[in-house]
Amino acid sequence: MKITLWALVLALLVGLTVPLGVAVILTTAVIPAAYQAALTSCLTIEGEPGRPTPATPTVEPDPGDCTPATDELPSGPDGRCPPSGSSAERGLTPNALRALRCVKQRFPWIRYMGGVGSRPRGYVSDHPAGRAVDFMIPAWNTKAGRARGWEVAHWLQTHAKELRVKYLIYDDRSWRAYNPSAGWRGYRYPGPNPSGASQRHLNHVHLSVYG
Repeated sequence: MKITLWALVLALLVGLTVPLGVAVILTTAVIPAAYQAALTSCLTIEGEPGRPTPATPTVEPDPGDCTPATDELPSGPDGRCPPSGSSAERGLTPNALRALRCVKQRFPWIRYMGGVGSRPRGYVSDHPAGRAVDFMIPAWNTKAGRARGWEVAHWLQTHAKELRVKYLIYDDRSWRAYNPSAGWRGYRYPGPNPSGASQRHLNHVHLSVYG
């Protein structure tokens, strides 16, 4: 009788403690690991010296929701943002010129940029007036390239006030400095061929500035 009673008590203890142990393991190991992976994917790019390589998250987060990088802003064209040597500088307004040079200084891997240029009739753009810059993203159609693009976009978002940013467009999304609480919203090009990579801003980050 005593043996049977002890057996019942032992079985009850095992039945209660095993699920609890499993729950503890899942809570302390599996969930934080997935969360950390999601955070890591919001960091910088693969293969860049001195920067972490993002892990592959179980559920990939929306890059537009990642927290922007907060590293120091260069001082401007006359300080740590020297002339880029790019022909895209020609005809830009002072604010656009400053932003181009500071982005190039912060992201030296950007090789090509676009500045003043015409746009289709009826399409409102800051490019003809010299208030916009396009930063072309190398290997934009790869995961690493897309991460690079979001790094640039988030850096500009972080420093929108200092750089007089009006709005940003990248990866089918747009962010308006005059309505920051709206976050990154869906974007569709209003002109011809709206499904093209350039029109969707998949291959470059568009910056428009005030003045």
